[in-house]
Amino acid sequence: MRFNIHGRICLETMLPFGLLGTFALYRINPFLMMLYHRLPGFISGKLAVGLVVLLLADLTISVCACGIFPCRTATPTIPLRSHAVCGKI
Repeated sequence: MRFNIHGRICLETMLPFGLLGTFALYRINPFLMMLYHRLPGFISGKLAVGLVVLLLADLTISVCACGIFPCRTATPTIPLRSHAVCGKI
């Protein structure tokens, strides 16, 4: 690939990711914050706690799937590769 740096950075995927991230930061985030501030205090607190619980559940599942932390799940049937090259695993 032409714009590939040792299989770690790929310009073809980095540019759209950066542009969409910038769009989300400047356009979508203010809209979501406006909706969040319209919620009553007790609902926004419960929403924040729920999102933290979801984050911790996702972190636990991800760590178990990567095999970093011994979990009580079956071993993965698909072998994981050490790195991806420009979006191709």
